[in-house]
Amino acid sequence: MSDDKHEKTEPQAEKDAELVAEAHKLFQRSVDVWSENRRMFVEDLDFVSGKQWPDPVQRDRDAQGRPCITVNRMPQFIRQVTNDQRQNRPSIKVRAVDDYADVETADIMQGLIRHIEANSNADLAYDNGTFYSVAGGFGFWRIRTDYAPGQFEQEIYIDPIENTLTVYPDADDMSLDGSKWKYCFIAEDMPRKEFQDKYGKDAPEGWDAGDGLESGGWVTHNTVRVCEYWKIETVDDELIKLEDGTIMYLSDYKEKEPKLPIAERRPCEKPSVKWYLLAGSKVLDRKDWAGKYIPIVPVFGEQIIINGKRVLRSLIRDGKDQQRMINYYRSTEAEVCALQPKQAFIAAEGQLEGYEDMWADANNVNYSTLVYKPTTVAGVPVPPPQRSQPMGLHQGAMAMSEMAAADLMDVIGIHQAGLGMKSNESSGRAILARQREGDTGTFHFIDNCVRAIRYTGMILVDLIPKIYDTPRVVRILGEDGKEESVAINQEIVSDEAKELEKIYDLGLGTYDVVCSAGASYTTRRQEASEAMMQILPQAPQLMQVAGDLIVKAMDWPGAEEIAKRLEQTLPPELRPKDESDPEAEKAPPPELMQAQEQMKQMDEVIQKMQAELDDKQGKEQTEAQKAANDAAKIEIDRFKAETDRIKAESEAAAKANSDLTDSEKVQFEADMRKLLEDMKQDHEIEMAILTARLATTGQVLPVEQAAALQSVTDGDVVGMGDAC
Repeated sequence: MSDDKHEKTEPQAEKDAELVAEAHKLFQRSVDVWSENRRMFVEDLDFVSGKQWPDPVQRDRDAQGRPCITVNRMPQFIRQVTNDQRQNRPSIKVRAVDDYADVETADIMQGLIRHIEANSNADLAYDNGTFYSVAGGFGFWRIRTDYAPGQFEQEIYIDPIENTLTVYPDADDMSLDGSKWKYCFIAEDMPRKEFQDKYGKDAPEGWDAGDGLESGGWVTHNTVRVCEYWKIETVDDELIKLEDGTIMYLSDYKEKEPKLPIAERRPCEKPSVKWYLLAGSKVLDRKDWAGKYIPIVPVFGEQIIINGKRVLRSLIRDGKDQQRMINYYRSTEAEVCALQPKQAFIAAEGQLEGYEDMWADANNVNYSTLVYKPTTVAGVPVPPPQRSQPMGLHQGAMAMSEMAAADLMDVIGIHQAGLGMKSNESSGRAILARQREGDTGTFHFIDNCVRAIRYTGMILVDLIPKIYDTPRVVRILGEDGKEESVAINQEIVSDEAKELEKIYDLGLGTYDVVCSAGASYTTRRQEASEAMMQILPQAPQLMQVAGDLIVKAMDWPGAEEIAKRLEQTLPPELRPKDESDPEAEKAPPPELMQAQEQMKQMDEVIQKMQAELDDKQGKEQTEAQKAANDAAKIEIDRFKAETDRIKAESEAAAKANSDLTDSEKVQFEADMRKLLEDMKQDHEIEMAILTARLATTGQVLPVEQAAALQSVTDGDVVGMGDAC
């Protein structure tokens, strides 16, 4: 709430007066130190927008009717850098630092930063700030907190600062990312009526009567300047570490509940960020900022320090003279062509007598025949009238125009190949090398953007534990944009075991930030798809084990659906685990699934043998043969019953396997090996009995059945044991 809505006490009024005086002094210093950079910023932006002729020259040429042609090549060079930044967007990565931080929490914090960027359309802020840094020498964006629509919890937002000149940074800081700023101003002129509707009828007084500080001063007849004043104050405090590893200031610990015992402590200074809203001599509002950094992020162009003074340069700063030369010589070429007289006819006196009107319109009317007299007035024969020779193009102006264009590319560092135009490079490798030279020559602008986004990540990592400090479920985004909901700052308990699984405490531990520029996820997905398609002809079997991944990387309608169908055709051990399926955790290991599949094959062999014996039983009519067949059938039934028993035990053991500890799993595998070895011995005995029974009737087991049963006994059962 504004402090001006109630009557202030005398001490508070004195403090406000001191605050305003301090702000006035710092603001004036920022204006003085940044004045030259701000002047050049305006000049560069005007030049990029097409205002490239000096005012006196343009006035003189306009008065004389001479052309002032502008061939504006500057936007093309600027877009070459800014669009490169858009195609290779820097990404913020969070890393765990100390023993109390963990990789999973770092991933959640990184996914939460992606959510913040997506929720606030941060790419607009990044693109806007980068454009002004390339075109004018510096740009800004800001971070703010606000309540989510219809919620009681706050969210973090990244907003662009459209008008770069409203920001007045710390004049004494020379850092490239603004992380050491002690103060910063954001000042905008508000119409007086709007100010009165929002803050009351009493208009504030200016800091100084008629101070004339830009845009007509702080208070004019029509406007009132409203200024955000950010400052960092330091207070004496103690840094403490609690028994659970949490590090905080003692002043924050006094407000914490419940209080854990303090393990370590040391004296230190605590930074405190303050925000004030000023209008002339009044303090309209004030707040404490939760983080330790001023949430204004600068992105600079090229920085040079000269005698302790910062000079910020844009991409086009050194190319303006060459651009002016191009404009001048192109205007000269147009002037020579457009302003030269039309080609006149040369005729002897008396040749046009009687046909004067026709020849007067010869330059405007397309006559099929022009009639003339072949003699002069004196009767002397002469040739027909002829046109005078045209003046032609100004070769010197054309040569100088081409030279100025080449100089412009040399100065900026981006050549024809880098602009997509045809040049003297003939091979693809040479073209790529020249393009790379252009990227290298302007890479410092991209690198400064990466540095600014890294500082944005530092502010967010510092701010997130303070804003997202209550138990809640937050949305996080993966690198591919996949959404996931995660519970933070609360205990996550397993529904079945009723045991604590994980606590994602964003305030515990220390995390740092790295930032790197690279191709976007969509670009890398396309590159991966092309690489897979190049490998596939040499390794067609890859489609059988990774077909779903190959199709999923392709970008055409229906690819996702086909990838899901291909995934269902994969062997069970290659299918990704479905996290949403509660039975996924209970699925048996691949080894047991393989054993069950082999036992199923054994059942099929037994059923086939039984069918063969039933057929023989129908053909053989003797009592001895029937008895032998019946005995063999009994043995087969017993053989099948034993197999069913082992199969049931295997399935039961597989269901319980997911809940076993590591030592219990080792014992389980040993028991399974012994069970399968006993099964092998039983199969050998049954094989011998079956063969003997058949021999009593003078029959032998058909070769294919004997081979199948022996394969089950020697191969499949052994394979089951090896698998376990």
